[in-house]
Amino acid sequence: MRGLASISAARNLSVFVLLAVLAACSPGGEADAARSGPANGDWPVVWEAWREIDDSYVHRDSIRVDAIIGGALDSLLALTESDPYPFLADVGRLRGQPPVGVPPQMVDVWRGLVLHQEQWPLVSNASRTEAVVHSMVAALGDPFATYMPAQIFPGASSNLEQSRAGTYLGIGARVFRRGDSIILNPYKDSPARKAGIKEGDVLKAVAGRPVAGRSVNELIDLITGPEGTKAQLRVERAGEPAPLDIDVFRGTIQVPSVTRQLAPGGIGYIFIEVFRDNTGEQFARALEALGGFDMLALILDLRSNPGGSLHAARQVTASLLPSNSLFLSTHQPGAGQQDQRLEKDPNRPSEEEIPMVVLIDRRTRGEAEAVAAALQDAGRAAIMGVPSFGQGAGYEFVELSDGSALYLPSVHWRRPSGEMMGNQGIEPDVRVELEADNNGPAAESQFNRAYEYLDALLPHFR
Repeated sequence: MRGLASISAARNLSVFVLLAVLAACSPGGEADAARSGPANGDWPVVWEAWREIDDSYVHRDSIRVDAIIGGALDSLLALTESDPYPFLADVGRLRGQPPVGVPPQMVDVWRGLVLHQEQWPLVSNASRTEAVVHSMVAALGDPFATYMPAQIFPGASSNLEQSRAGTYLGIGARVFRRGDSIILNPYKDSPARKAGIKEGDVLKAVAGRPVAGRSVNELIDLITGPEGTKAQLRVERAGEPAPLDIDVFRGTIQVPSVTRQLAPGGIGYIFIEVFRDNTGEQFARALEALGGFDMLALILDLRSNPGGSLHAARQVTASLLPSNSLFLSTHQPGAGQQDQRLEKDPNRPSEEEIPMVVLIDRRTRGEAEAVAAALQDAGRAAIMGVPSFGQGAGYEFVELSDGSALYLPSVHWRRPSGEMMGNQGIEPDVRVELEADNNGPAAESQFNRAYEYLDALLPHFR
């Protein structure tokens, strides 16, 4: 299990040794009467969060309750920058029955919350709740598991949905910061490009409001808007003596996630940046375009792909394997195993025969790993590069009663071979480190090795 974020293992061990000793040795244990009831706070969201973790967390067999309790007490002390002693000693001496609703595993956390409230009454219960639930999730040791307070969750959920949807209402341009300048790069066939925005234009103002000092997210909010409305942009362009005022009418933008090109010798190349809901459609168009140029082999580049839409990943894989092939199996606590098989769209191109290489690296994650595993287990493609990240689970938001949410892995994936995914990542068939390399069509080693491998499989005269 990975190192526990923000928790000192040594400190936690000392916490529980101290609690055990004090519990055994505390004189007149019952004399320190139990605190309970509304006057001391029930912290219902804390217990709700624990139950969701205990019920939904896909790796619950690996949960260390002692680490969660130790992390919770640690987080309370951090709120007031207090030393462990005498607080932990007082926790160890506390006796009595906790209120109904406190899970039996969390009694020591309840004791810590009660004592912390008594000793530091100016700290809000909301702050205690956030600190403890944050520490619970951190103690899982999962790099993607997250707790989102109520003021953050709606925006985070909306942003995730938008990023996976692959469409939004706007002008169709990437907005990014370069030094003190805001740079625009319009997508192909976007309203921005049609209106005259060029790659590298420096954005100076939106609707007369200067952009200096604004964050990229603030600028995106200014630029995006309802379909058909006008965004008034002022840009500076290299070679132009004065700023340009350009009106762009907003529209529904299809965010590109797939790029393609044809390398010499009929070897196609498709790069998938991320799996959005429309990636399957974009991949089909890329296959169709390359097929029109008599593509004989294919390099599928999944390097740095963070995953995304599992539905899109299945669509991409369905274009490369026979119908009804096993894509992956899902395992969910209490639900058993469910096989996900591929279904072909008869209106989309299919390439089940041509030689293939899939490129992966240490930032290939999640759904991208599922695609690579399915193609590897079917013997459909040679996997090249270095081992992938190792994220073999599906994540989802679990909303709590106060409007906050946990983002937890709730479904574990098993690859077609039957092996559990995750932890060690996908092991490439041919290991190739990324290095500068000018002996091939590209300037880097992984693409060039993939190209050489496929080139050797194809007829020399073509």
